[in-house]
Amino acid sequence: MEQLAHPGQIFLTEATFRLAEGFIAVKPLGPVPIKGLPSPIPIFELTGPGPIRSRLQRAAARGLTRFVGREIELAELLGATEEALRGHGQVVALVGEPGVGKSRLIYEFTADRLPPEWRVLAV
Repeated sequence: MEQLAHPGQIFLTEATFRLAEGFIAVKPLGPVPIKGLPSPIPIFELTGPGPIRSRLQRAAARGLTRFVGREIELAELLGATEEALRGHGQVVALVGEPGVGKSRLIYEFTADRLPPEWRVLAV
């Protein structure tokens, strides 16, 4: 594949594309014969970044499980939002062990509860 690409081009196999799907934009080039392989394989040209920026966004694009049991946390976030809308600046920090759902909580809360001009910073 290295010999097929011109300078500045990046070609990917289907397996590599699937690993990075959503994070990158590609142009399918169709099946291409590759030296050492018995038959042509699908090749993709990397064209730039994709629309997805996090693993959670990727999971959401594929379908998430039901979001349950976070009413207290959502109420706290809503309270901070309402205070901010009244002109009282707010900073909210979610702290917890890995895997307890901090990113999912932010995702669910910001999906449709904030004014569109607000910016959410999440690490």
